[in-house]
Amino acid sequence: MKLISTGRARTKSPIYFTLYNVDQKRVGFTDILMRWSTLYKLGASLGYTYVHQPIRCQNTTDIYNFLGFNDSFKLKLGDFLNLNQVTNKKAYSFREFDYSSIVNSPYSPRTLINKCKNLIIDKFFFSHYQLVDIVINEALFQKYNIFDLNDLQKYIKNIADRQINSHKRTILFRFQLSGARKKFYHLINSQIADFPDQLNLRYRYFQAKDKQPIESHFLPNKLKLLVHIRQGDTAFIETPWKTFIPVYGKNSFTELNHPSEGGYADLIDVDDYYHFVKKFTEYWDKENISMVVSSDGYSKAFSLLNENLSKFNFDDKKINQLRKVEKLYQKKFDIFVDNFSNSSYLIGETNENLYSLIHSTLEADVIIMGFRNTLGMLLKIIAHYYDIDNPPVIIELYKKRKPFDSKSLLGLDSRKAEIIQVKLDDCNWEDLMLRVNKVLKFRASDQKINS
Repeated sequence: MKLISTGRARTKSPIYFTLYNVDQKRVGFTDILMRWSTLYKLGASLGYTYVHQPIRCQNTTDIYNFLGFNDSFKLKLGDFLNLNQVTNKKAYSFREFDYSSIVNSPYSPRTLINKCKNLIIDKFFFSHYQLVDIVINEALFQKYNIFDLNDLQKYIKNIADRQINSHKRTILFRFQLSGARKKFYHLINSQIADFPDQLNLRYRYFQAKDKQPIESHFLPNKLKLLVHIRQGDTAFIETPWKTFIPVYGKNSFTELNHPSEGGYADLIDVDDYYHFVKKFTEYWDKENISMVVSSDGYSKAFSLLNENLSKFNFDDKKINQLRKVEKLYQKKFDIFVDNFSNSSYLIGETNENLYSLIHSTLEADVIIMGFRNTLGMLLKIIAHYYDIDNPPVIIELYKKRKPFDSKSLLGLDSRKAEIIQVKLDDCNWEDLMLRVNKVLKFRASDQKINS
């Protein structure tokens, strides 16, 4: 029996699900969104009703209010379990997550103690509910021979059927994602590209902007070009004596003779972006282009380097040289300022710049970004806040390491964005511009139809 579905399944009585601790680790807000959305798609694909526990990013505390995210869901966990009552709230926070689904028998004493504690808490505080905890990770897949989405759905449905037959209480699944994630992202997003219940986060975002408007950095009636140059905590620092120091990854704060010797990601410098953008804009009337250049800059990179100078045997002369280099790095973006008109710049790590970057991402016709050995912040934003009526072109630059498959890992197919991976030293410009123009003509014709 095939369970994979893109619409709400029918069940005899409602089964509910919520997500547990998707925001507890100190990671970026789009990483939290990825954890959230893949688990959400899983529960929604089974026809279960979602109960929202508001999420928060420790790195950017107000980001989900800006996105209007937590207000997108009517059914909240606090109301559902009556956590507004102090005793219930304390009991829920004291309740352990049950990891027994991935534990091989016999249970350890700690596992048994936690299960007993949970039974007592549920009996006295949540007697109308059957809380069922499922941790999604490699151990679960191995233990229950789960190889694809259908296997995982069957596993969860079997648990639900047993609970329905054994209890008359309302079932609330609590899903948690732990460990390596890419396999799970592929398992879900390669099969379920869209939210099964037609959730529209983009609509909710613009609803939030109606209440708290944000100024566009693009000029009206022009091609909107966004250039995102990520550096910050993933940057390389080139020393005056021609070595390279990565500030992130397994070889962080190690001198390398060349960036290819082991940095977190290929070194794509500001100059690389500039030369690509310069060539790209030569195919257009520059007066018809409005450009936003965004980067977290190099302040964080040098701050991290200064904190770790003790790991090097630099003498005072070299340290002084590095401090002079820092001032030069801050001027790297001047090459854009000096050579492009109709441009706006969001340089530096501030909440205001982040919010403007997000808004620019959702407005842009063309986005130029670099592959940084991650799934990419802007790709993840588009994967959740896509506009099928007006898909952007996303040009993902790389040097040696080829970018990940955004379609299978993010569900970011050609309906949502035309993603073009471009090797910087091997770009076929004619083919590239043909693909770009094809999407832009579609956007232009669609806008005429809808105007």
